[in-house]
Amino acid sequence: MSFLSAGSRIHSGTNPLRQINPIIGAVGRFAVIFGLLVLPWPGWNEIYGAYFRAFGQAAFSRQDDQRIVRFQPHEVRHGFSRLDTQMTLGNRALVDNSGKGLAEIVDLDTRSIGWMPTALTMALILATPVPWR
Repeated sequence: MSFLSAGSRIHSGTNPLRQINPIIGAVGRFAVIFGLLVLPWPGWNEIYGAYFRAFGQAAFSRQDDQRIVRFQPHEVRHGFSRLDTQMTLGNRALVDNSGKGLAEIVDLDTRSIGWMPTALTMALILATPVPWR
């Protein structure tokens, strides 16, 4: 809606700064929450790695299944990178009578592939300026 008075035009309505403020607040909240979640808290990587391996083992490994999946703790360092989990993949049909067979071994960094995406998702959800109700 607009009003005309003495040749000037005044617009009423929403202030563009009010529309930007929730976005700035959300970005600020996101930065703080994400920063706190990804800080290298003492012992957190070991705790998260243990839960990651336990849930992976429970979800993908079955004794009566054709596939072999094992999640085990494993410590390998590559510069700044730290691989803390070893996943062994195999096929029971390819195992001989002595228990030997082909397997693929994959080293994982549970912080990078598990915790960082989880922390990002949590920070985005918690920082969203949408009301909960």
